[in-house]
Amino acid sequence: MRIKGLCVGMAMALCLAFAGCGEKAGEENSNVISGEPIADAKQQAQSENDNAQAGGSEETPASEAPGFDTAYIGEFVDEDGTDCTLEIAPGEEAGQYVVQLSIFRLTSFDDGVGVMTEEGLQFTATDAAEQPITAVITLDGENATVKFTDSKWDLIENGAEFVYKKTSEIPQLIQY
Repeated sequence: MRIKGLCVGMAMALCLAFAGCGEKAGEENSNVISGEPIADAKQQAQSENDNAQAGGSEETPASEAPGFDTAYIGEFVDEDGTDCTLEIAPGEEAGQYVVQLSIFRLTSFDDGVGVMTEEGLQFTATDAAEQPITAVITLDGENATVKFTDSKWDLIENGAEFVYKKTSEIPQLIQY
């Protein structure tokens, strides 16, 4: 018991002794990871925290996407409240949308490219069998319905529909 207490005491003393290691009198403490002064790192972290609390993001809000139907741009979750999402963002080319979709316990599509049509936002992606699959997204208020129109995959029939509710105007695209 006496040895255990001695070991704990020595460990605490070493921690305290090395806590100030690397600091020199008159010099500002630096961030070991990035080499920038801790004050700057703290300011950056505070700025990021303030931005997140204000609902801000470095992403462009849907309202600032010129040439796009901004009602479609954003993040939607499925109506059952699972982690399945529909993400729609402006594409790099004018009039094209990036579409990422996950369907609970079935599949996900991360390579969708869409354009506006008379029916709604039509997109084509690659299914799990590596075949093209097409769907149309229509809006009803804050709800987006994804209706598959051209599917050769056995697990998604033509006419299959999935409903998602909009939760944000800023899509959270997954980068691969």
